[in-house]
Amino acid sequence: MTRSSATLTTRIGAVAAASALVVAVMSGCAVRDEETPSGPNPGPAIPTTNPSITPTVPAGGTILDVSCEDLVSAQTVYDFNPNYGLIAGFSPIAGSPQAQAVRDGGVACEWMNQTSGDTIVLGVSSPGETVLAELTKSAASGTPVAGIGEAAYFSTEGGAGRMDAFGATYWVVATSVAFSAPGDAQTFVASALQALPSD
Repeated sequence: MTRSSATLTTRIGAVAAASALVVAVMSGCAVRDEETPSGPNPGPAIPTTNPSITPTVPAGGTILDVSCEDLVSAQTVYDFNPNYGLIAGFSPIAGSPQAQAVRDGGVACEWMNQTSGDTIVLGVSSPGETVLAELTKSAASGTPVAGIGEAAYFSTEGGAGRMDAFGATYWVVATSVAFSAPGDAQTFVASALQALPSD
């Protein structure tokens, strides 16, 4: 083999090696691109809610015709925490106390903290004397809270606070991880009780 032929062979080999390196690098980039998630982190999923609850009003109960805005005004919510906003079209999760309120002919409302995603869920009903007595007896296992309705009780479970309050014919229940003490829940519960027609 002549010197010129050897030089040509060497150059062809170098070009081939360089081409292989480029392909390998590009392939590596492609793999990394495929492995990199696209878009922002979606964050934790918000639990789905029961799409519809058919009221089966207990004997002696009354279907309530009242809006969430009437129960707790936008100003009241703002004063509590301006990050919270009312969620339109909310339907409570099956098995929750607010779902029972709706099933008994009442209303359920949800406000969400636009920063943290924490929610406050309120339920109001007028379920009749028998069911009201049962609800009161069950809630009495919590800590009594004075000055709200005819009786009110606060309890915690799973990191969330819950307040049940009772008028002569009404049951109001509010739950949230934002309720670490009775005073936190009082804003919503007391507002709802005061907004309802007189017992």
